[in-house]
Amino acid sequence: CKAVLEAAATYRYDLLYGKYKVGTDVMARFASEPPYGYIVPAEQPDRGSTALLLERMMVNGIEVHTANEAFSHNGIEYAAGTFILPTSQPFGLFLKNIFEKQSYPDLRKYSHLWQGLVNPEEWEGGPLRPYDGVGWTLPLQMGVKYREMTSLLGVPTTQIESVDLPGGVSGGGSSFLLDPADNYSISAVMALLKGGARVRRAQESFSANGVEYAPGAFAVELGSVSSNGLSEIALETGVRFQAGNPIGPTTSISLPRIGLHQAWVASMDAGWITYIFDSYGIPFETVTNAEIRAGELKSRFDVLLFADQGANQIINGHRVGTVPADYVGGIGDEGVRALRDFVEDGGRMVCNNSSCDLPIEQFDLPLKNILEGVPADSFNCPGALLKAEFVTDHPLAYGMNEEGMLFFSRGRVFEADGEALAEADSTRRTHLPPIVMGEAVSYPNEPLLLSGWMIGDEMIRGKAAAIDVSYGEGKIFLFGFNIHNRAQARSTMRLLFNALLYN
Repeated sequence: CKAVLEAAATYRYDLLYGKYKVGTDVMARFASEPPYGYIVPAEQPDRGSTALLLERMMVNGIEVHTANEAFSHNGIEYAAGTFILPTSQPFGLFLKNIFEKQSYPDLRKYSHLWQGLVNPEEWEGGPLRPYDGVGWTLPLQMGVKYREMTSLLGVPTTQIESVDLPGGVSGGGSSFLLDPADNYSISAVMALLKGGARVRRAQESFSANGVEYAPGAFAVELGSVSSNGLSEIALETGVRFQAGNPIGPTTSISLPRIGLHQAWVASMDAGWITYIFDSYGIPFETVTNAEIRAGELKSRFDVLLFADQGANQIINGHRVGTVPADYVGGIGDEGVRALRDFVEDGGRMVCNNSSCDLPIEQFDLPLKNILEGVPADSFNCPGALLKAEFVTDHPLAYGMNEEGMLFFSRGRVFEADGEALAEADSTRRTHLPPIVMGEAVSYPNEPLLLSGWMIGDEMIRGKAAAIDVSYGEGKIFLFGFNIHNRAQARSTMRLLFNALLYN
């Protein structure tokens, strides 16, 4: 027993000393070489996601400081209270890995890196597909503005234990304005609608009380919500309300009845969407295959959401004999007809990434995915952050900047099929209006890669990444990329929220 105890003590000493040595080595390294850390301004378009990012860093052992006074770095002025994350700390390499832009090597050129593959593969000159995403820069995904420290700062700082970016209400009256750029505005709007407030969205930009508001700004008339109730919502969600009225045309929105398809073929993406809805206080119901097949969906739902799941899994599901009978099959042809009726009757169908194939194939939409059938040595993007352009006055892109990013992993890129459009309009039921399509997100005509690795980006430059399709009296929203990427891509998650509130 004595020998065992002595060995355990020695092992514990070696483990703790090793951890200490790694930490001190990292601290010494970044005390004399860049990146010396990262600067995160306190004022951000999406303050809620900024607070979440910083808190997640602290959970993972990263020290976060605030500047005690204003300072300048590389000619840029920063206010007191700016967040500073130095890399000269025990887990500084983790911070660097999360904040830096990834530059994944092309394995066709660097054969000595092949051991990074999960299993050995024979290679005949084509690209070797990485196991998973190779670009993840978290501040970019979360829409947080930040800058690298290229030299040490001389400003005094204070380490913080929590992030305090409180919401509030400015001014008085019965009408207030809310910026949609903060993701937690969806939480506030849902709470207001539940409480009996009237909520509208501005269709154009306007100025009120010296503040510029972009298209999509929320205008709230309190109705049965008290002033104290509004203040409580602001504190709970961290958003800021400003007294005022919108200028120009607006669209009224109501509390949506949301259904999330639950396939018996398990979908990790559906689980992430459930987590997002719960995190932001978005009410929803799960909808099974049998419920979809039963039809009359418009009487129960305004929105039906399909996670990143292939059309075959949604339609056909598990084969007979592979699972208990209750879990065999998918929505089937009957369910497809029910979904078509749902949209034609005025429902909204939202498809994330691979589920876009379902309406394109089954509703005879005049669209094609230009990447379908393209070989891996012509286009390959297993998971990277790409540049994107957003049509900011399109209702799907309210609250977005004109230039941003999206997470692309085995996605879809859309192009209208003129011949199919003419054929679809000529063969559709006469009482239905023609199909109309609008582009909300596209790829710019320039190199697209921000973080990660891809080949063949020239193929998708200038093409559509997200579109809306008017189908009958309803809408189909097609997102050819994962709009949330495991609840990390908070900057594009706003597109999903806009689809839920579309009216």
